[in-house]
Amino acid sequence: MSEQTPLLPATNQAASQQSGPARLAALDLLRGLLMILMAIDHAKGIFGSLGNTGHEQWFKMPDYNGNLASFMTRFVTSFCAPGFFMLMGWGVTLFVDSRRRIGWTWERIFKHYALRGFVLLVFNATTLLPVKGIIFAPVTTVLFALGINMFLASVFLWGEETYIQKLQISLGASSENVEKKLTVALAAGYLALSAFFTVLPSLYTPTPEHANDDFSTWYLVWFLPHENGNGVMSLYPPVAWIAPTLWGVGIGRIVKRVGWNAKQMSLYNLIAGAAMLSLGVALRYASNWTSINPELVHPPVRTSFISFFNNVKYPPSVVYTLITLSGNHIALGLFYLVNPASFICREDGVLMVYGRSSLFFYVTHFYAYLALHALVLLVCGEGFTVGSGGLFWTFYAVGLVAEYFACRAYGEFKRGTDRDSVWRLF
Repeated sequence: MSEQTPLLPATNQAASQQSGPARLAALDLLRGLLMILMAIDHAKGIFGSLGNTGHEQWFKMPDYNGNLASFMTRFVTSFCAPGFFMLMGWGVTLFVDSRRRIGWTWERIFKHYALRGFVLLVFNATTLLPVKGIIFAPVTTVLFALGINMFLASVFLWGEETYIQKLQISLGASSENVEKKLTVALAAGYLALSAFFTVLPSLYTPTPEHANDDFSTWYLVWFLPHENGNGVMSLYPPVAWIAPTLWGVGIGRIVKRVGWNAKQMSLYNLIAGAAMLSLGVALRYASNWTSINPELVHPPVRTSFISFFNNVKYPPSVVYTLITLSGNHIALGLFYLVNPASFICREDGVLMVYGRSSLFFYVTHFYAYLALHALVLLVCGEGFTVGSGGLFWTFYAVGLVAEYFACRAYGEFKRGTDRDSVWRLF
């Protein structure tokens, strides 16, 4: 299995030989599913379909006016960003482990992720070109946070290795009992760090009346999202998304140490998903601060299904993080049950094709839908609107078909390049 794109880096052949195809295919399948869901939101924006309700921001929440269809088309996309960061963190652990086993130094690993992160930052700076014709926009898209947190994940792994070496010295000679203690210590450490960074945005996010305050550019870029603060469109400040990144790093490390098979991984993910969902629902009912300014939701949170699951994403509230990660874990649990010899896991399977060329998909799908929209206006006239019915979903599906063949061709090209080729960064 080849290395994956830096949007959500997965594994390389060395890692797959150790981990087994079933365990790695599940990650690709989930990534592919998330790309399909993500495209709904972006296609809606380009075609102007299904209403313009806005984003789930700490100072302004969308009001769906009871329109369940409009809400659901947004809700299903909310699982994407946390899933991207979790899979990215998980993928970094697989890559670092494989490279350390063949003698890479930490300096070389840091240089590698600095380059991969830089590629994402370049794409982040030009991401509005196909949408608004803006080149090098002052914006923090998901690519910005992924690029920064990808490098930070490698730094955390370096710190972990240093910590483990010191801990092994203090515990004495290696034994099964020592290894169990190390595994428990790592699990507790990553759980504590993930919990801390999950709670952090809820602690530093101000109340809505501060929406027009003059926040520093540095603070907006790294911590607090804002649509137009000091000329910066900060959507994904990296610190706000460290939690799912570290959660993925921790899972990757613990799974490596315990050596679970596909069925055990399925059970773990289903249990983790159910636990996170239960905790998220309980906190939504019981605690206002874990939801971030829940008074902005209309009607009140406890009065409707839509309001209950209409959670602040920018920055991610505790409830948002728990509920969306739960969906990712449940999906992973189901994908781990898929027979790796089945059609869904084939190299030319839809989810596998999207999942293994995810950055390529991300960058090109904007152009695909913009070209399709331009063609519609050319044929039907400038005043034509696609609407929210079957016509929108038809065009959405056409865009996915175009992306399938583009991603498949790129994947085949990428597999033919050298293992350390620059093309493998896309």
